[in-house]
Amino acid sequence: MAHKEIEHFEEVRITADSLTKLPEDQKAIVSLLSFAVNEINILKNLYLFTAHDYVDQDLIDGLLLSREFLILRTWSAKLFEVEKCLTKIVNKRQTHDAKVLNLCQQALANFSSINGANTRPVYPIIRNIRNWVANHYSFDEAKQNLKHVTPSNNCKFYLHKMNGNSHYPIGDEVMFLGIMNRHCAGHGKRDAGDLMKSWMEWNLEADNWLATTHAKFTEELVFKNDASMTSRKVSCWIPPELVGTQDGQKAPILYRKAEK
Repeated sequence: MAHKEIEHFEEVRITADSLTKLPEDQKAIVSLLSFAVNEINILKNLYLFTAHDYVDQDLIDGLLLSREFLILRTWSAKLFEVEKCLTKIVNKRQTHDAKVLNLCQQALANFSSINGANTRPVYPIIRNIRNWVANHYSFDEAKQNLKHVTPSNNCKFYLHKMNGNSHYPIGDEVMFLGIMNRHCAGHGKRDAGDLMKSWMEWNLEADNWLATTHAKFTEELVFKNDASMTSRKVSCWIPPELVGTQDGQKAPILYRKAEK
C-alpha cells in the first residue's frame, strides 16, 4: 500500500439551517471574509513552497525574484482589498445592520495600528505598489517609470523553447523596480532582500489582523447565535506530495517536458 501522511482538522459543524436564521448582511460579510481568508491562506502557502535560495546567476535569480514578488504583491493586494471593502461598508453605509457596522469599525481601528508610515516604513511602498502594479496595468505609469531606468538595468529578453520559461526582465525593471525607484528612495535589486523581509513582516502583521477580524465576526455573528453548534476532529490520509515543510521540496522555477 502506498505511503500516506495524515493531517488533522477541527470541523465546526455549522448547518445550513443555522445560517438561514442570520440576517442577509451578516451572512454576506461572514462569507466574504471567509473567502478572503481562504485566498490569502493559499497565497501564503504558495510563497512558502516557492521561496528558493538564490543561485548567483542573474537570469535564474531574476526568475525567482519575479515569482516571489508576484506572490507578495498579490498577497498584499488581497489584504488591502479587505480593508477597502470594510471601509466602503462603513463610509457609504452599505448596511444598516448595527452589529456588522460596529464590527467593521473595530476592525478598521485595529488595522490603523499597522498601516502608518511611522509604525512600519514599508507600508507606503506596499500601498503604492498595490495601487500601481498589483491590481492594474497602467500605460501612464509605464511611461513615468521609464525615466528611472538606468544603463545598469537588465533589459534583455531570455527566450526558451517552452514559452512559459521565457523571461523579459525589462518588465520588472520598468514596472516594478521603476516604481520602487520613484517612490521608495532608490530601492533596487541589491536591496531586494531587505525590502522583501520588511514587506513579509507587514504582510504577516496584516494577515494576523485578518485572522483576528474573521474570528471576531464569526464569533459574534455565527457562534453566539447557535449554542447547539458542535465540533469534531477530522483526519485526512493524503499522498505525501500534498504536504510539505518550509525547508522541504520547493516548486520548480522552470518547466521541462517529461522524457518519453
